[in-house]
Amino acid sequence: MIMPDGGKTYIDDVLYVPGLEKNMISVSQITKKQMQVQFQNEKCIISDKSHNAIVVGTKSGGLYKLKAKPAKQKALYSYVSS
Repeated sequence: MIMPDGGKTYIDDVLYVPGLEKNMISVSQITKKQMQVQFQNEKCIISDKSHNAIVVGTKSGGLYKLKAKPAKQKALYSYVSS
């Protein structure tokens, strides 16, 4: 993810969902990277190990939208033949 301040953080082992228009991440993926997640006042705050907020999301329709952009994607491709 590219943060609003231009910094980058990477979350590994994500799943690809064909047809999904937005990227989704899970709280467990974030905490596995030793970051913290807080939910308060309709906001989601992701902080680094030093408790510095690195990105904030706002609640929208039951989901939290982060103000971050996807970084350059690194993906493996697999093919299953029948």
